[in-house]
Amino acid sequence: MLFRSQRAFSGVAILDKEMAVKYANPALERRSIIRAGLNYRDFVAPQDKGRFQRFWHDTVNGTGTDASLEYRLKTTNDEWLDVETSSNNLLQDEWIQG
Repeated sequence: MLFRSQRAFSGVAILDKEMAVKYANPALERRSIIRAGLNYRDFVAPQDKGRFQRFWHDTVNGTGTDASLEYRLKTTNDEWLDVETSSNNLLQDEWIQG
């Protein structure tokens, strides 16, 4: 997943099929947005969970190619950020698996 926020930075995270974060690049971890070992769905705003779940389902099932979604994400510091995420399903890629 590629992240963009109103604060104009980008980051990359790799999630497994159950949305567990396998990798988050240092930019995301430094800004306390997300880190490896956590479940991403726990950080999506309650009012956005349904839309995010559909977005995730479409990505995992290959119907959401080149899709993006704007939603709110809670940081590990309990702050809310407006983010835009683009995703690509690489679960079958032997090197990435996310």
